[in-house]
Amino acid sequence: MSKNSHQKHELKKKHSSTNHTKQTADVDYKAHSFADIIIVLLIIGLGIIFILPFYAFMPLAAQMVLLILFGTTIVLFAASLWRQKPANMVVTHPQTAGHLAYLAAVVVLATVIILQILNGQLDIWLIVVLVIIMVVRSLLVISHKE
Repeated sequence: MSKNSHQKHELKKKHSSTNHTKQTADVDYKAHSFADIIIVLLIIGLGIIFILPFYAFMPLAAQMVLLILFGTTIVLFAASLWRQKPANMVVTHPQTAGHLAYLAAVVVLATVIILQILNGQLDIWLIVVLVIIMVVRSLLVISHKE
């Protein structure tokens, strides 16, 4: 056996002897990219604009532009969440379920917000809940990345 072949064999033996069963999924999904953080901030900002009183005094065209921007931002956010891959291949079913439940909650809340804005009866608590879940998840992802 040559020296080079022996080194490869030793590395392979060392790699196979490590215990792979003790791996845990510390991070359920890869951390946000810069674009994802910008999208979250945009959604939060638009949600706050919908709550403020001057939104009601805006021209209808401006309200529709903000509503279309909000809907487009939610679609972009949902697409970015949908395409995220697990950071660790040991990700379990409950972690995947949690990821999809978060995605479903954001989409359902955004849809209800849009429908209520179109009806002229926006419940402020819907926006508060949407902002809270987005902020909490973003802070958890950022703090876990460090």
